[in-house]
Amino acid sequence: MSEGQSRQELVAGVIDIVVRLARDRHIDIAAAELDEQTNVRDYDLDSMDQVIIVNEVEDRWGVTVDDDVARGGETIGALVDAIETALAAK
Repeated sequence: MSEGQSRQELVAGVIDIVVRLARDRHIDIAAAELDEQTNVRDYDLDSMDQVIIVNEVEDRWGVTVDDDVARGGETIGALVDAIETALAAK
């Protein structure tokens, strides 16, 4: 993934990860239902799922997300903020 991605593209990428993880856990989520304000815990994704989401985010964008940000990253927007911060630090 490119560092020059727009915020919208980053949001779409995180949504893709969340939807894929949910489907792997037999949780029915449509990407159209999600946006930056979506709290992933509202979809029965627990803290362990959040760790998996953060790991996938780090792998996909080749960044390391700050642990404090990751712990507070229950919303898609917070995860995108963390990606943007990490990409800017590269």
